[in-house]
Amino acid sequence: MDVNETGRPETAPAQVGALGPTVDVQSAARLLGIGRTTAYQLASRNALPVPVVRIGRSLRIPSAPLLALLGLAQQPENGASRGETDPGPGSDQASSLDR
Repeated sequence: MDVNETGRPETAPAQVGALGPTVDVQSAARLLGIGRTTAYQLASRNALPVPVVRIGRSLRIPSAPLLALLGLAQQPENGASRGETDPGPGSDQASSLDR
């Protein structure tokens, strides 16, 4: 595991790509380069620069806004980022709206 200049573990690009739809506050803190305690304090005041979702007593951070803030937005598969769509099997490439 690599360590940055502050002594905190670095997050590898493969780890970023493997994030689920939400992350815990500690994982978000690691990505943001801030301490766990600071992240929890900001999250409890709703002062993080990303949305905070409370599920029971748990605080979760949606991955998409977090990665967008960091300029690491996940790329959708199948060319969806270029506006391409997969019409599915048996399709003649024309949608029902085009007819």
